[in-house]
Amino acid sequence: MPRRARSLREHMEIYEKVYRSVYREYPSLQDHALTVYYNVPAEVRRLQLEVRHDFFDEAYRQLFQGKDELKVLDCGCGEGLVVERINEVCSSSPEFFGNDISETLLKQANRRLKGARFHPVQCPAEELPFPDEQFDIVLSSHVIEHTHDPRLAMGEMVRVLRIGGVLLLIAPREEWKDPIWGFPPLWSFVKLGLRALGHRRKAMKQGLEGLHTDSIDRSFEPPDRAMSGPSLESMLSQSGVQIVSRRIVSADFDWILYYRLNRNLLPVLREIALFLNRLPGYWMHEYVYISRKTG
Repeated sequence: MPRRARSLREHMEIYEKVYRSVYREYPSLQDHALTVYYNVPAEVRRLQLEVRHDFFDEAYRQLFQGKDELKVLDCGCGEGLVVERINEVCSSSPEFFGNDISETLLKQANRRLKGARFHPVQCPAEELPFPDEQFDIVLSSHVIEHTHDPRLAMGEMVRVLRIGGVLLLIAPREEWKDPIWGFPPLWSFVKLGLRALGHRRKAMKQGLEGLHTDSIDRSFEPPDRAMSGPSLESMLSQSGVQIVSRRIVSADFDWILYYRLNRNLLPVLREIALFLNRLPGYWMHEYVYISRKTG
């Protein structure tokens, strides 16, 4: 087996074992498995989602509202959280296909999306098993940074997109730092403080015997392989799409740090984040590209 293919398979095996262990421990989990893996408090998770939804709900409406018979691929669909949200905020219900490397996550997506037209496919983004020009819209939310070969994955997403179709790409910013603590050298002290406060990831040890924790941490390190804006834009243009709009959104904080220091700060931070989310600024941590396939 070629080295790239072997590395990809090893990458898939690590993800599958981690997710399987999480859902074995929490079979009725209704949220993203990594909120358990990273030990994210429910209150913190709710605030993070509120800030993200403030922007993305409107983006989803613009792409999907009032449009019938769309065929959509959610590349790296995970537990189906993006598809679920689109169905919640949009009156129309496209036909969704979702691929992921984890069988466990696809099973969770099937449970979550019982009322949707959803077709799960287990495969990596680099090996999409669809003919050319099959989809009106391709979604990719926080996936490209975790792929084994980002350029190949991007090429595959564009290949299966119809001429005139739309690619919605969401990826973490390489440059992002916390808006209050992110100025060097304060960030270094905050890292030490986080450790002192016990803000460490708690992997589900019961199901991970025999795995190297370092390998798992590298696979899930957020961001795993975050790219700069110019890098993403170069990759998009070389793949054959034209960028229609570019935004940097989702003002964020180290919510868990504030949660541990003083929970009363969280509502205030939420309002600040919602305000900042409507302004351009370095504190935003997600790139959002809407691109159209031209030929």
